[in-house]
Amino acid sequence: MNPKTVQILATLEVFLGKKLVGCHLPDNCISYWQPFAWNSAENGELNVLNILQAEGWMHLTDPEVALESWQQIERRGTATEDGDYYAPRWKDRENILAPEISQSRAGSYQALLQLLQGRLKQLKAFKLSCSTDFACYILLGETETGDWLCIAPTVPQETPDFGDIIVTEPCPNSEFNAAVQETALLLQGEIDKILSALTPISIYGHYEGDYDHTYDHKIVCEVAATDKLALQAALLSSGLLVLGQFRELYLERKDWVWDDYSMQKQWDSVFQKYRKLNVFLKKYFPKMVMYRLRFWDLEHIYILGQPAGDDCAGLKLASKYIYNRY
Repeated sequence: MNPKTVQILATLEVFLGKKLVGCHLPDNCISYWQPFAWNSAENGELNVLNILQAEGWMHLTDPEVALESWQQIERRGTATEDGDYYAPRWKDRENILAPEISQSRAGSYQALLQLLQGRLKQLKAFKLSCSTDFACYILLGETETGDWLCIAPTVPQETPDFGDIIVTEPCPNSEFNAAVQETALLLQGEIDKILSALTPISIYGHYEGDYDHTYDHKIVCEVAATDKLALQAALLSSGLLVLGQFRELYLERKDWVWDDYSMQKQWDSVFQKYRKLNVFLKKYFPKMVMYRLRFWDLEHIYILGQPAGDDCAGLKLASKYIYNRY
């Protein structure tokens, strides 16, 4: 790592070291920013696929397991297996499929698997998970022309929007301009035709206790020139991933953001510390990007830039959603 990057990170660590820079995302526990460095020599270039692998959150499995996991969500009507904790009782759920509908959807999933196995050079399945509470299963395959496709389910999004806490702008999509062969696009059309028969189903998230959280479960397919871009596009469409060009933290002070701080002096102190942190980040970390990964009730957020050379470094935050049904 570049010596300048090491020095900047050391300064950032001292800045954050006393845990005075707390971050309270809406409906989440208060958490704390940590300095973070990306080791390109060990992990390769910075992208979502490599982040998942480096963190140990991407596990190889079988395609049949992935498709079965999508159908289990539909059959039970809840985002996770322990749905009795947060969803209505089984007899009160309004989204349980009739047997004939479930059987028809199973046929569509089988047709999808047969199409992929017959038309792809390679097909892999992965379990994406950072805890034992939630997992998202995806398919990643290489086409005959060397392009890639990724198929993923939509995921629940429990944490509300926090655009006034971590302020971002849309990222440019220049990477996606790489040409995709017509053969791959035709295959995507055949896949989308099968997926159109799998109409979205409303699934319970944190619902009881007047939370009333549901989301539309559907399967999405994206095609791109490389595996990393196909994965990124599919996770963006599924809601598991959010990307943004970072601007600043806490654009303005709002009372609900600071409700963990009981005294006016504490408010002022923390807010001013964020002002100084923004100045520091803008000076030493140009063009930072936010990577937000949503795993049910856990949020993992990276805000990274290149302080020197090809090194990538910045901030990392892990935050947990609070659910109290009583």
